[in-house]
Amino acid sequence: MDPSFVTDHVWQMEHRVGSSEVEVQFRTVHLPRLVKLAPPWGVDTAFRHRKVEDFFILTEEDLQLRGFLYLRQEPAQGLAWLDHLVIGGPFRRKGRGVALLEEGRRWSRSRDLRAIIAPVQTRNYPALRFIQKQGFRYSGYSDHYFPRDVAVFFQSEL
Repeated sequence: MDPSFVTDHVWQMEHRVGSSEVEVQFRTVHLPRLVKLAPPWGVDTAFRHRKVEDFFILTEEDLQLRGFLYLRQEPAQGLAWLDHLVIGGPFRRKGRGVALLEEGRRWSRSRDLRAIIAPVQTRNYPALRFIQKQGFRYSGYSDHYFPRDVAVFFQSEL
């Protein structure tokens, strides 16, 4: 399953530090051409690092993997981290991601978690749009979370 994505937009971050304030701004920037990019971690990462107490669900068709969702729970914080939500290219925009995410929300509620945190690459514009459309709200960023890209964190209260 190919987790790569195509985009002609990215989020550009501006960060200013003053004597009494810090200002961070993200804005959408149009790229001069379409680019095909890969997520920071391969599909195999989700399979290798999952734990029994976490949530992992697949979507398949004709006995072929079409996508998956992996939520890592942090019970002490009352959070679930959306580490992977991957739908293979030709199967996107057909409701599979929404369905997987809804199952993840149900699972998180059943464990009395209070929110799901979704880290998204600034260059993964399709994922940025998807996660916002699903009701997630901006909650911070880290320039050390992903290799070679800034992570924007979104949160969905449960």
